[in-house]
Order: sequence, then structure tokens, then C-alpha cells
Amino acid sequence: MNNTAFNHKKDWAECYAYDLVSSCNFGKRKGPHVKNGTLKEQYYGMLAQTIMCWKLGCELPSPSDGSDGGVDFIINNKKVDLKTMIRTSDVDTGYMIGNLMKSQTINSSTDYYVFASFNISKNALELVGFCKKEEVAAISTEVKAGTIRKNRAGKEIIIGQDIYEVDYRKLHQINSFDDLNRLIQ
Repeated sequence: MNNTAFNHKKDWAECYAYDLVSSCNFGKRKGPHVKNGTLKEQYYGMLAQTIMCWKLGCELPSPSDGSDGGVDFIINNKKVDLKTMIRTSDVDTGYMIGNLMKSQTINSSTDYYVFASFNISKNALELVGFCKKEEVAAISTEVKAGTIRKNRAGKEIIIGQDIYEVDYRKLHQINSFDDLNRLIQ
């Protein structure tokens, strides 16, 4: 895989993300079986968003009392939602990189989804790929609520709501942060 990884030491981005999730709860989606993310998941999501915004020259995330509506940053006047998965390894063949809530995807004002993986054992953000909102159904597998999935470690995970599982190999590939500015139009 030829993806951009951004390694960093404990620095301003980690402090910024920590301050953000300490000051407000970013997980305020409503509805039955809605997953809003633990504090740890919110932290790594905000850390990834902070790094992305910094590298792309976008406005940094700020504290919020509500949902961002699926818009994490703007590139070339297009609304972008960053989806970050926390891992302890690099993204590998066969990984599903994103689980998008079906209802959230349909109702979102997002134009593009960018997928990233945060390898916590390496403290590295890996850009995986992107797609247009309209492409999600074609490059994903729809998984119904109640489905039981096993991860590579054998842990069973019960899907709480209808989702799209995105196969990273079907995404538009990203080799640099600059690719996003060039390819998202």
C-alpha cells in the first residue's frame, strides 16, 4: 500500500485534540442503536481531523454543542467528512476501512468521504482513500443491524444499526495530502 502516513510525537496536535474532546462531547447523534464513539474514539477522530486540517491548510476543528452535519472540512468548496478507524497495525489487504451508518450517509450534506487509519502503536495517521457520497453504495457492502462480525483477532462484534462496510481497495487512492486538494473537485 502506498499511502501517506504522518508520524508525530506528543505535540500541539495531540494537546489540541485532547483539549477539544475534554471541553465538549462530539458524539451527539440521536436514534436507537446509534454509535457516538467513546472518548478515546472521539480523541483519535479529532486528532486525525486536526492533523488533516493542518496539513491541508483548512480551518482547525472547534468545540461544538451539536453535530457538524458530517462536514469536517472544506476542500475546493466541497464538504468533506473524515472517517478514521483506530488500529494497532497498518491497513492490510482485506480490511474494511470504514463503517458508515446508512441513515447518516443518506441524510448527510457531505460531498466526499475521506478514510484514514490511526495506528496507535506507531502513533501514525495513514490516509487510505476517498470517495464521493454517491459512490458509497457501489463500493460497499450493506450490513444489517444485528449482524455478527468477527474481527481478525476473533472478537465478535454485533452491528447495532444498518451500515455500509467500505472495502478500501475500491476507494480512490491517496498518495499525499496534496492529492486531496488536487483530486477533490
